[in-house]
Amino acid sequence: MRKLFQCLTIFFCLTGMIIPQNSGEKTLSRMARPPQQPVMQKMTLRTVQQRVLLNNFKEQLPPGQVLPGKNMKFHKLDTTIYHPQQVTVDDSIKYNYTYDDSGNVLTLNSQIKMNGIWLNSERETETYDMNGNLLTDLWEVWNNGVWESFARFTYTYDNKNNMLTQLADVWMNQTWVNYWRVTNTYDANGNQLTYLSEEFQNGTWTNLNRYTMTYDNNNNMLTYLSEEFMNGAWSNLNRYTMTYDNDKNMLTYLSEEWQNGTWVNLYRYTMTYDNHHNMLTSIMEESQNGSWVNRTRDTYTYDVNNNLDTYLSEDWQNGAWMNYSRDKFTYDAKGNMLTDTWELWNNTAWMSFAKNTRTYDISGNMLSSLWETMNEGVWVKYNVFNYIFDANGNATHGEFLVWQNGAWAASKGNIVMYYNNGNEYMSFQDVSVVNIEYHSQVAGLMAEKMAVGSFSLGQNYPNPFNPVTTISYSVPKDGNVKLVIYDLLGSEVMVLENANKTAGSYKVQFNAGAIPSGIYFYRLEAGGFTAVKKLILLK
Repeated sequence: MRKLFQCLTIFFCLTGMIIPQNSGEKTLSRMARPPQQPVMQKMTLRTVQQRVLLNNFKEQLPPGQVLPGKNMKFHKLDTTIYHPQQVTVDDSIKYNYTYDDSGNVLTLNSQIKMNGIWLNSERETETYDMNGNLLTDLWEVWNNGVWESFARFTYTYDNKNNMLTQLADVWMNQTWVNYWRVTNTYDANGNQLTYLSEEFQNGTWTNLNRYTMTYDNNNNMLTYLSEEFMNGAWSNLNRYTMTYDNDKNMLTYLSEEWQNGTWVNLYRYTMTYDNHHNMLTSIMEESQNGSWVNRTRDTYTYDVNNNLDTYLSEDWQNGAWMNYSRDKFTYDAKGNMLTDTWELWNNTAWMSFAKNTRTYDISGNMLSSLWETMNEGVWVKYNVFNYIFDANGNATHGEFLVWQNGAWAASKGNIVMYYNNGNEYMSFQDVSVVNIEYHSQVAGLMAEKMAVGSFSLGQNYPNPFNPVTTISYSVPKDGNVKLVIYDLLGSEVMVLENANKTAGSYKVQFNAGAIPSGIYFYRLEAGGFTAVKKLILLK
């Protein structure tokens, strides 16, 4: 128990500003893009498990996606088994899920296989409000044949389902003891204005960190200020400042650091775009001795379908831009990426260095992702991800192999498992094999519930997509419906619906041909109901 408490302490000390990363496989390409604006992440016990305790199972989802298997409409995770190291009998971890009628995760029980027997390890139990917001998250550990409480999270929300507070307690001496809490505020448009974290010390709450954001009239984030509480007062740490064009494309991104009582420039990005909102160039400069100095330049080209065609990376050397690397892409008729060839500049010519080749089934599910490296003019196998899907588009098996001594051998990689025809996914970090079983009973229960009248927002399909996807939703009564697309910064990208609708189910097509690749969110507001889901645009 002491070890777990130490892990939780480390986790809370590290929490705060999260910079979201794209999920999926590690590529060899140096795909440098302007950094995404830091986003506050709702922290649950599961993030404690993933980041600290297990450390080899990581659900790499954008902030806001809280629980694996939550709010899915079709098939649910039943059991998930994965192998952190090589495939051996006693090298497995299993997760068992239970759900309520709305598809919310009720319990998540993790087990470890020892001597051929599955033994309990940890368990989560969650409760929700009528809007599906997580209210409590209880974490227990298995000790001497019984479940023992360890930690508990409690959440509150406003009438727009924005999280207001998050309280963490730990179980000590047969009672719950305050440990840590977060308080958020929002403007009338739902943009987060402040984030305050505190810890409980000597019977009172003590400030830790504070983040303050400002926005323009288009809900684009303009500034992001990071502060820490030291010696009884708030002290500046970092500040980020952004500018945008009339189409909400980010034009500049400035990073500053507070040094000796003044703001000091660190680096900045300057971006340009085409008429389809595809990024054309991105230049990064560093501040040196009070002046801006070029560092890197990225240039992008696109095909007629707005798929990324080439990506060129250059470094600033001796007063001129010098080639560094280049990626060249090919696609099938459905927009699925077939190959990504990475080339390096050897001072006189481009030399092929690595290539990623992907295969798909007729439904667009990726079956394999092969990496090869160039050796004396010949492509040599390097590693491969292989997947098996069931008839419902659920990945049931994933494996990572490396090429050794002329044969494939199991190794550790980051395996991404897609299910519900690509609408949902989980990422397992540093594992060799993942096997998942599903059940579909919940889908029927949800359909029955919708029939008697309830709000719902479905996951877009396909997802990832390029450039068109479909979003479905249902409203049980007449009223105004607003469906809006947002980017990772919380800026409004496009309004899909904003009109009175009669009760029923609807499908809306979203054409993203005019916006760049990336992770986006769509938000439904209707009759006091609010729901947010993510979508991934891959061009």
